[in-house]
Amino acid sequence: MELGPEVTVKVSGAVTVGANSFVFGENGMLIGWHPRVDAATESFIVLGFNDHVKQANAMALSGDQEAGTPMSVDIGKSSPNQHASLDLGDNNKGHLLNCPTTSDHTALVVW
Repeated sequence: MELGPEVTVKVSGAVTVGANSFVFGENGMLIGWHPRVDAATESFIVLGFNDHVKQANAMALSGDQEAGTPMSVDIGKSSPNQHASLDLGDNNKGHLLNCPTTSDHTALVVW
């Protein structure tokens, strides 16, 4: 499904909303201005401005990476701190990070 001017969808199973979108991957969604997905990329979500996903099973939420103006994301507030990538607004909750086991650590692939 395509909605917006200058939208290119080369495969089925992709949804794009916004202007100047390019979808060559399958089974994903793009929302924003000029989001792009490479060929042979599956299962993706791209939200933001001028973002580019190059791998499968990825979610990108960002500002213009090429111009060096990344997006600030907030949860629980109305406006994020402009110097933070992620601004958690709740003052009565913490956050939980993944807790891998020793076998999970040894199985990690370092790029």
